[in-house]
Amino acid sequence: MAAAVSARDAMAHPIHSTLAEVTIVPRTGVARIVVRVFADDFATAIARAHANGPPADPGSEALGYVRGALVLSDGERALPLRFCGTRRLGEVRWVCMETASRVPTGRLRLRNALMMDLFDDQVNVVRSFVAKGARSVLFTRGDGSKPLT
Repeated sequence: MAAAVSARDAMAHPIHSTLAEVTIVPRTGVARIVVRVFADDFATAIARAHANGPPADPGSEALGYVRGALVLSDGERALPLRFCGTRRLGEVRWVCMETASRVPTGRLRLRNALMMDLFDDQVNVVRSFVAKGARSVLFTRGDGSKPLT
């Protein structure tokens, strides 16, 4: 029976990954990050992050987890991120965050440790559209911040 459960769990997500896009909003100059994550894995990560009790504001659970695992910086300091929406489409959840003000695009760095607390084989792909052209950045367990330009 244990083998059957393990096989079923392995079939659920043969690849543990997230996909994020980082863009600069032309009108405002703020950085926007939209992350696609498997909804059930995301719910598990949030529950683990709040194992000692629910947060003061239940609506902030997802953002609190994401803020701890996904850090955008200007090369010197972390940039505060605010929530700009979420939606669920089937098994996938999209989470949107953005900076409060214009960002310096030439020095932007990102650390993406989403779901790495759950899966040893987690891989996070980031598509960056903050400079001329697009750039892909790959994150695996243990990676620090990486440049987006």
